[in-house]
Amino acid sequence: MQHIDKFQHLTISLVATVALVLLLARLQSNTARASTTAHHHQWLRDWLCALRYPLAFSAVYSAGAIKEVGDGAGWWPGNLDLADLAADVAGCVLGLLAAAYMEARERSGLELPL
Repeated sequence: MQHIDKFQHLTISLVATVALVLLLARLQSNTARASTTAHHHQWLRDWLCALRYPLAFSAVYSAGAIKEVGDGAGWWPGNLDLADLAADVAGCVLGLLAAAYMEARERSGLELPL
């Protein structure tokens, strides 16, 4: 049962990291198609897109850390477990690698294996 919990932490962190990186990348591509009146916040979109990897890692890992702090503080059922935090880090790193691969695959236009 303990291994399932670690797998859940890893999987949720991985999926959330990939989703956030790809969402932030879409901000820039959607702006290119928008009207000229929507460009007044272009600098913010460019900044979010440029920092999408550290932002995604920080946001997802922070959510996992808050969950573990809550477990330790008794905010909800559960116990503080540093192995859960390690699984969160592993999921975030794997998510960053997966997102980078997906972006490279899309940019290259080549048929890279999934």
